[in-house]
Amino acid sequence: MASIYRRSYKDKTGQKKLTKVYYIKYRDGDGKEVRVKGYTTKEKTRTLAAQLEAKAAEGPDKFARQMKRPLSEHVADFRASLEAKDRADNHIGQTLTRINGIIEGCEFTFYRDIDPVKVEQWLANQRGPECGIKTSNYYLGAIKQLCRWMVRNKRAADNPVAHLEPLNAEVDVRVQRRVLTSEEFTLLIEAARTGKTIRKLTGVQRALLYLVASVTGLRASELRSLTGHSFNLTSSPPTVTVEAKSSKHRKLDTIPLPDWIVPLLQLPEGELWPGSWNNKAAEILQRDMAVARATWIKEAEDDEQQEERSKSTFLQPTTKDGTADFHALRSQYVTGLAKAGVHPRTAQKLARHCDIKLTMQNYTHSNMEDQAQAVNLLPPLAQNWPMEDDILGHFVSSPANVAYDNILEEDDEKTIATSRKPLDSVDFDAVCHHVSSCDTAEATGLEPATGVTGDGFQIRSLTNSARLLLSSLTLTGRGIYVNGMKPTCRG
Repeated sequence: MASIYRRSYKDKTGQKKLTKVYYIKYRDGDGKEVRVKGYTTKEKTRTLAAQLEAKAAEGPDKFARQMKRPLSEHVADFRASLEAKDRADNHIGQTLTRINGIIEGCEFTFYRDIDPVKVEQWLANQRGPECGIKTSNYYLGAIKQLCRWMVRNKRAADNPVAHLEPLNAEVDVRVQRRVLTSEEFTLLIEAARTGKTIRKLTGVQRALLYLVASVTGLRASELRSLTGHSFNLTSSPPTVTVEAKSSKHRKLDTIPLPDWIVPLLQLPEGELWPGSWNNKAAEILQRDMAVARATWIKEAEDDEQQEERSKSTFLQPTTKDGTADFHALRSQYVTGLAKAGVHPRTAQKLARHCDIKLTMQNYTHSNMEDQAQAVNLLPPLAQNWPMEDDILGHFVSSPANVAYDNILEEDDEKTIATSRKPLDSVDFDAVCHHVSSCDTAEATGLEPATGVTGDGFQIRSLTNSARLLLSSLTLTGRGIYVNGMKPTCRG
């Protein structure tokens, strides 16, 4: 029960007096004794005391202390949590950069300041030439990750941005990767093998790097971590292993190798591709592509072929199909598996994707030649069809055409007009009927062939092509004479 009282004090003369303001003494939700200043009237102070006691009866506010801490402290603790889970340094850096970008851009100071509407507006303002939808979704994912962490660790009661959904990044693809053709890749390997040292990688090192990337699908950072001990070339099948600390999903990965590459892998025990080249992997590969293209153009048989090659997109890093960078070798790996007929689930496992949609949509590429080869693999389902059958006759003698065989004459003189307006395609039998020849017809939808009279016309004869046209199209309008017969059509 709260107690209400007035404090005593001594004035300048030493006399004891009571304050005009009443005070409240009660215990809060944590059971701690608390003194609160009330009002000058006892009734108002008693009402305040009742409110404070009611709130204390609800129990302790376990989030109050956390809500008073600035967001910067929570973000620092979140970083420590990611580091404790052994997340990759670049992943931690990117995540924190995105979180801090939203916090600073929206001017959030405390967790309770996080407003989903402000977050949406800020992300919308960022999207433009320098920031696509996919990047915007990454920022949204980062702030949602922080808020989920706050709730899980009982620092906040709810996640204010949980309901925000990412946008469809497929409508704003900024980087569409393409795979190299087999001829392009062969010339790239040769250019790298005989090329100069780039970022401390010799030509042979780069050629083997591209080969291993194309038959394993390993990312640049994962390849950077490999040593000679990572390869087991005597096992069946031969394999390469990526340690969990270097794998993107922080799990030990063992990937089989094709048998044909084993003789090429004369590997030392130490690091195979040392240095920081993985940060410039795309640039290195495109430099080798440029050398390969220049050599290919130079080796043309004559000036005409050389000019033709110069105008082509062969071995160009960016074409209408997309951009060839180092990560495109991973797409090349998955696309190669698909072309070889590997089951999608197996391809997903080899690519180490958690979602098969990612494997099939983002990393599998096919061109028109691939699609043509695919449809030619379909079994012939009409092997017993007699080839001498008059197939065309079945189309020419369609129900609509048969209905008019008695009124349409063969016409070798081709007197039908060559200029026609578009006709609506509907079923003749369902919408047409014959009327007497005394009805008039207006020229609607078809130019007169012969003998225009008044505001109407007559079609005296039609060619075979016109018959075929009439068998599939409906003449619209209020009426047309055809050898004394008039089909009238609704619509």
